Amino acid sequence: MKRTIVFFIVFFFMSLNGFSQEKSQLRFNSLGLKIGWYNPSLDYWKNESEFKNADFNGGFCYNVFGDLSIIKNALGKWNMGVWQSSVEDNIQGFGLTTWTLTGMTASFDLTYQAKQITFYRITPYIGAGGEFIYLEQKLKFENKETPSPVNGSTLIAKGLAGFEFKFSEQWAMDLEFNYKIGNYKQDFKHYEANPNDPENPLEKEITEKISLNGPMISIGLKYLF
Repeated sequence: MKRTIVFFIVFFFMSLNGFSQEKSQLRFNSLGLKIGWYNPSLDYWKNESEFKNADFNGGFCYNVFGDLSIIKNALGKWNMGVWQSSVEDNIQGFGLTTWTLTGMTASFDLTYQAKQITFYRITPYIGAGGEFIYLEQKLKFENKETPSPVNGSTLIAKGLAGFEFKFSEQWAMDLEFNYKIGNYKQDFKHYEANPNDPENPLEKEITEKISLNGPMISIGLKYLF
């Protein structure tokens, strides 16, 4: 998958190079809303945490987005949105426990529209971009006091490919596939047996790198200016 993203990026910039002499056509092109499904890896939570038996299957994401014409066939696309992944599991001593990770995102992509192969008003496009994510993790225990949320932020990269279907002069739909690459870091407290004082275990803080790699597929409706 990483090789595919590298191919998208190389092909994208090669395509832009062919239009490098074009006069800039910078203008706001469209505004829209989209809904999708994002399934991040979250490898630490799946494989090493107390939630190893929970079903991590991703979650819905919601975005407002807009297109900005740059030069011939090249667009800048900005997105602002939110996604959430949530699981439940019975954990000894805590009862039914709900784990929730929410990501609030802001991203910018550069895309190339292959208008030379438009068919039935459908235009394919590819691109690459970067995304800032503000993360909030919450735990809710059945038998214990709920702790405060854990917050943080990170930057990730992504490759994308999709189709734009223009069904009128003012309206179009985007069907898009993204693959995101990145991670975030979180500190955890671990306790080890204290041979000198068995009633007071040794506390150690460990930093884990948690993967956000994963696919996202979305469909969007946009108004064309």
